[in-house]
Amino acid sequence: MATQLSTIIPEQLHAAQLRGDQPALLDVRTAAEYRAGHIPGARLLPVGELRPDEVTRRFKQAAPGHQEPLYITCRSGARAREAAERLQLAGSTNLALVEGGTQGWEQSGLPVRRCSNAIPLERQIQIAGDTLLIRGTRRTDFQNGDPAAQYDSLFGKPLKLPEDTCVYPVHDYNGMTVSTIGEEKRHNPRLQVSGKQGYIDQMNALELDDPRLMDIAVPDNRACRVIVAA
Repeated sequence: MATQLSTIIPEQLHAAQLRGDQPALLDVRTAAEYRAGHIPGARLLPVGELRPDEVTRRFKQAAPGHQEPLYITCRSGARAREAAERLQLAGSTNLALVEGGTQGWEQSGLPVRRCSNAIPLERQIQIAGDTLLIRGTRRTDFQNGDPAAQYDSLFGKPLKLPEDTCVYPVHDYNGMTVSTIGEEKRHNPRLQVSGKQGYIDQMNALELDDPRLMDIAVPDNRACRVIVAA
């Protein structure tokens, strides 16, 4: 059973960095979130890929979390706690959560490192539109949907961009607001097809439930009107 986890406040962790202690810090968010802004010195290992051997590989030294502490962060704390509990079950005993996560670090006024390869929002909208979603694609079974045309739109345009390109798809229902082309190529189940016909067959076989208020919303969408559910 997992034991009580200790915590460290951002200011204490930052002070250790300034002393040159080089604390082992693991960021368990997605690659896109990491690129958008991370604590300096943090090593990326998304919680979905978390394994003790991967922790060792990230730090290229004796695995922290035993003799040396391993500090874990995410956006605000939930994924970091999940990662720590999993590492505890695998035998790690010297773990601590960064209080408030990366969000708390930034709110404390501490420096954040950002990657410079994010593309302008207007261009992101042009690329992703309402076709590429996070871990999905737009359904094609109504509102003049065409899986063949959607395949061409996806694989002929956004999926040809560099894999570290950050994109912000329009819809997400699982708390993920940013991804990368590389992440979607690897983890989006709709994109794991051998070719155009495979994509068409997949989309035609989905048998999704009708969207709520479809009979009202679709005509209004076509007419560019807004409808608010009671």
